Amino acid sequence: MEETVLDPEEVRAAPQAWRLMGEEVSEQLDYEPARFLKKRLVRRKYVRRDSPLSVPVIAPLPATLQERCLATPRLIAQVLVSKFADHVPLYRQEQIYRRRHHVTIPRQTLCRWVSLAAQWLEPVYNEMKRQQQARSYLQIDETPIRYLEPGRGHAPQGYYWVTSVPGGDVIYHWHPSAPRIVLDPW
Repeated sequence: MEETVLDPEEVRAAPQAWRLMGEEVSEQLDYEPARFLKKRLVRRKYVRRDSPLSVPVIAPLPATLQERCLATPRLIAQVLVSKFADHVPLYRQEQIYRRRHHVTIPRQTLCRWVSLAAQWLEPVYNEMKRQQQARSYLQIDETPIRYLEPGRGHAPQGYYWVTSVPGGDVIYHWHPSAPRIVLDPW
């Protein structure tokens, strides 16, 4: 919340001559467009004063989900929400970042971040799947979809499978082949 206090000009001119007796408040809802921040982590090196030739010391890097990754987990989460919840494909995210924020993030980089997030979330997915498999009742839906595969002259058909337990988690599976392979674990 941002608050601005407006005092009358005559009060600002001689504040000691006035006593506050109340206030009137009006509120507005505002929007600040998303913005990129460059986070800079500085680890300073030190050497003992009494031993200038000794090995310098430096603080270790904080734990991270991925070494040498430019993106923070929060930025990767934004890319995922835009792609999967808001249905903004990666090529459009690339264009939006360049046009609105003057930040160039190649589509291939965004794709690597999505893949990285999938690796991070795999234990969560596996636990959700394990819990579903332990249930005696499971709802399953199969949706055929054509997809592009490099080197093929046509678009083969694959399947999106949605599994859910009433009142529980919903899991999406993708598989390029027939139902039996997907249903075997259940």
